[in-house]
Amino acid sequence: MIEVDISIDNAASELKPGLSVDCEILTSEKNDIVVVPMGALKTDKDGNEYVLLVDKEKGVLVQRNVKLGIISDMTAEVLEGLNEGDFVVDDPQSFHKDGSRVKIIE
Repeated sequence: MIEVDISIDNAASELKPGLSVDCEILTSEKNDIVVVPMGALKTDKDGNEYVLLVDKEKGVLVQRNVKLGIISDMTAEVLEGLNEGDFVVDDPQSFHKDGSRVKIIE
């Protein structure tokens, strides 16, 4: 968290001196990228980032290393390792491992 002073042109009358606000500061923007929730990312013993990908044909989880780009507080850009539409496990638990059997319920 960083405290900043801002000025607002044409501010609505609802804004009063001394009020606090929450805002997002856009530092970079990209379009047409693959992103994953931060909760889906894990780190192996060698420091490599990975996700658990669902192999729909085999019905198992597959550990897939990913290369990350821009990281925000909620999501991370995936430069390599995933494709649009891949199913990943968000917030995997300790019993979710590479090769674990899964059943997709839609």
